Parts: sequence; structure tokens; C-alpha cells
Amino acid sequence: RASRWISPDPFRQWRESGFYPHGKTVRIPARSPRAEAFGIDAGVIEEGRLADCILVDLNNHNLVPGFNLISDMVYAADSSCVDTVICDGRILMRGGHVDGEEEIVAEARDAAKRLTSK
Repeated sequence: RASRWISPDPFRQWRESGFYPHGKTVRIPARSPRAEAFGIDAGVIEEGRLADCILVDLNNHNLVPGFNLISDMVYAADSSCVDTVICDGRILMRGGHVDGEEEIVAEARDAAKRLTSK
């Protein structure tokens, strides 16, 4: 199953969607129009809703020196900061590596060659 992220860079998506730091918290829009548009039971932080989780490498160069983690996550982090991705309880990426990643990339390259050779 494909990830529910619309953008390949969730941090960029957050910045563009109106997530913003306020003191020591992050304010999140109450509803996600993207989730609603795609008919996904997500987009709201609420019991029983779908939820994904990312674990961030706080030693990533984008988060240094780390004076304000919330601001760093919203304004400086990018997808290179993501260490682990959990989707619907399944670990899809761990340590920055997706199981079978080499095969996935090879298949994508083969598909691109087939598409462009016609």
C-alpha cells in the first residue's frame, strides 16, 4: 500500500499546509482537506483515526545546533531527517533504509526505460 503522504517531503508539506510553531507546541490545522479529498480516514488527531509515525534523526545536520526543536522541525527539517517510517502499524523504513529498496529502484528504472522507449 502506498504511503498517504502527498508530498515526498512531509516537512515541506507541513510548512505549506499551515503547521507552524508557537512557543513549545506546534499548531496543526483541525482538518486535512487532502485526507478528506482522497476519502482517507485520517487528517484529524482523534482516537480511531488512521495514523502514521516518523522517527526523526535528531543528529541530522539540518537540525544542528538544535536550539529550538519545534522550529527546526517545521523550518529546517527535510526528508533526510527521517530515520524510521511506520504506517498503519507496519515499519516501512528503518535506519533510513526500505527493505527491498534496491529492487524497487531497479524496477522503477526498468519501467521508465520501457515507457520512454515507445
